[in-house]
Amino acid sequence: VSVLYCVFVYKNRKTTTKTMPHEDYRKYKIRREDIGNVPHFSDLNNPHFAWGRGGGTGGNVLRQSMLEYFQWLHCIGNWGEDHSMCKKQRWFVEKMTFDWWLEKYDDKKDLGHYDYTILYGAAPWRGFVPQYQPVKENRKGMYEYWADRNHEPHFDPDGL
Repeated sequence: VSVLYCVFVYKNRKTTTKTMPHEDYRKYKIRREDIGNVPHFSDLNNPHFAWGRGGGTGGNVLRQSMLEYFQWLHCIGNWGEDHSMCKKQRWFVEKMTFDWWLEKYDDKKDLGHYDYTILYGAAPWRGFVPQYQPVKENRKGMYEYWADRNHEPHFDPDGL
């Protein structure tokens, strides 16, 4: 088969547009206004997140949690530990990191291993990109939904 024939066939191919199976499919669409402002948990829906966590096995949990810890260190070095953005990042660190490793990281922080990042706000390595985000106000993510919850129990524990 010659190259000219392949180019001729490619240019003269018929393209079909895909259509929905029903003509009135738009009337079944749920409008955003009808749902209300529901929380969405897209903070961890990064396409690299499932791979970074090791798929279903959690093989890279240690690596990912260490990277999140450095994000938090960089945040407190630049914004301070009481900043809302750093509190949000610390919440993510506590949710992602195993307790044993979190204690080790905090011990190393107390010993001064991360002072370069904390005291000077410097990047922990070359090419470091800060990924911590400000607290969302309009459409809430995981942290904001959790922070707005009333953590009182729904039942009376003394009444049992």
